[in-house]
Amino acid sequence: MQKLSETEKINKNTAYLSTLNLDKQIDLMNQENLRAVLCLKKAKKSLKQAVLLVAKTYQNKKTILFMGAGTSGRLGILEAAELPPTFSTLPSEFKAIIAGGNKAVFKAVEGAEDSYEQGSKEFLKNAKNVGALITIAASGNTPYVQGALKTAKQKKVPTILITSNKNASKENADIFIFLDSGAEFISGSTRLKAATAAKLALNMITTLAMTKCNKVYKNYMVDVKATNNKLKTRAVRLISLTLNIPEEQAQILAKKTNYKVKEAILLGKGKTNYKILLAKYKGNLGEALNAK
Repeated sequence: MQKLSETEKINKNTAYLSTLNLDKQIDLMNQENLRAVLCLKKAKKSLKQAVLLVAKTYQNKKTILFMGAGTSGRLGILEAAELPPTFSTLPSEFKAIIAGGNKAVFKAVEGAEDSYEQGSKEFLKNAKNVGALITIAASGNTPYVQGALKTAKQKKVPTILITSNKNASKENADIFIFLDSGAEFISGSTRLKAATAAKLALNMITTLAMTKCNKVYKNYMVDVKATNNKLKTRAVRLISLTLNIPEEQAQILAKKTNYKVKEAILLGKGKTNYKILLAKYKGNLGEALNAK
């Protein structure tokens, strides 16, 4: 018999939630939410392993696949969707699948997470060029997720499981990320602290992996894909900050390079061979700037 996950236990700190006034409820929820943030400290070792795996997978031009059910599945979809505009990744490089298919993004599909076979089947259907599987499950034992993990393991695809249950099955997870978010604010509602902790973990893994892949300079988002006015304005601002020039001058450089921040910065430094430099230094802007 499996031990009860912490996320399913009654939270003693919030036992009298319904009897409190709103001010106290807000204070209490803020207090509980802090645990979701702080619990990532304890998971540093496994998070580091995940960052290195994702960076290596990306550099090897393999796909990183997210899989999960319900809120966990939606977190994977959100992560995959936000990476292209932030780091100019391709949609084929980070993909996400949710139990129940696309309709489950907007509406709960009851029972979709209960099929071990479906998780396995959907992994196989999307396994082409996959170099790493990241699964998210608050309980860690979701059949859909465990099915995907086992099949990926059999296919020798490195696997990650992000969970808030230390007793979850880790047999098929090469990297087991336990986030000790504790009993939920409202008993069993894992869209709260467990989901918050998982989102923070995903942010950390992808952001730091992309940083290792030379998509960040200082703390500037220099690989931003400027596909709208907001992002174009951001690109111009980053060029201006890096070169210490007025935004009007940065705008000219941005237009000449189709708003590719790294290229514009190098051009602003007189390096007209910016494409060659970026290729030589694998996108590392700092090294390209210092090249003789």
